[in-house]
Amino acid sequence: MRKLHIFLDCDPGSDDFFLLAMLLILFKNNKSRINIIGLSASYGNSSVNHTLANLTSLVSILGMASYEISIYKGAEAPLIPNEQFYTPLSIHGGNGLADVQEIDKPNLSLSKGKITAKELLRLFEGIKEKEETKDDKIIFMSTGPFTLIAELIMDRPKIKTLIDKFIVMGGTFENEGGNCNSLMTAEFNIFSDPNAANTVFTDPIMKKKSIIFPLNITHKAILDKNQILRFSESSRKDKQITAVKKAFLKLIHKFTELYSSSEDNIQHKFDSGPPMHDVLTIMPIIDYLLESNNANNTEWSFKEIDFMVEIEGERIGETHIFNSDLKLKSLNDSKYQATSYLLDYKQTYWVLLLGILLEKIL
Repeated sequence: MRKLHIFLDCDPGSDDFFLLAMLLILFKNNKSRINIIGLSASYGNSSVNHTLANLTSLVSILGMASYEISIYKGAEAPLIPNEQFYTPLSIHGGNGLADVQEIDKPNLSLSKGKITAKELLRLFEGIKEKEETKDDKIIFMSTGPFTLIAELIMDRPKIKTLIDKFIVMGGTFENEGGNCNSLMTAEFNIFSDPNAANTVFTDPIMKKKSIIFPLNITHKAILDKNQILRFSESSRKDKQITAVKKAFLKLIHKFTELYSSSEDNIQHKFDSGPPMHDVLTIMPIIDYLLESNNANNTEWSFKEIDFMVEIEGERIGETHIFNSDLKLKSLNDSKYQATSYLLDYKQTYWVLLLGILLEKIL
């Protein structure tokens, strides 16, 4: 079975934080099938200084520092200044993690500094040029603005050829509406740096490798009141509630409280709880681990699209599809001709993700 080598660029962010926790736990328990090449923290839900601190905090409190996972600083600002960009304090708080002090335990000594295209190319080539790993898969995941990946592939175009899949959260389609720009027609990650998004998703190589989890789908990934109650009851029955468990529970409740008064909630009315956008991007990794005879366990419905992004004006960040085709896909399908975005998925797999969170963290 081929191994997955994963590089994740994120902007933690409460939902990124839970995604990171799941990815680290999957790595810890499946080392023969998953390797984390590196993790980088970029601007987005907070400043890069905060997101990097949050990333090192999570690695530290989960006891993963001894695994020597490479941690880097990512992008610090958009390719071209975006006057409409803002930091979503109303959702993620001042430090990006709802200002929950129990989780604010950074260890910046874990960071290797800014990730460069030269360094990433060296890491990728090291995998593809070894006889024992040349057939393994390199997965680049992105759950924040697309500035870093755009910078990397512009500096070292060969990186594009070495990436097997580019899995991201971003964009909004199917007339769902968005949560950014003056008309609320854009999604935050693409809105933050629309030029970077166009650089990546109009590239003839990258678009064929891209799998997008858009806002109109991640809005269905609700951490509802019943799940929150389940987490809380689980902890009350536990005679020895760990500090990690207490911290995650506090983050869940604080994030829920902040989201309830956010613009996104006002626009889309998440009465049952907040959406955990970025967490869904780990579904292809879960699918790969559950794979049997190359079956598509998630029974996802994908649409292949070509699209571009508005880069200025009141519709900045809005996505425009100009070509599409409905198909079914899986992580191992290598016949992409255009960017594939998720139309629908079995809700049972969202329950599966929450189950992992409950069992392994809470």
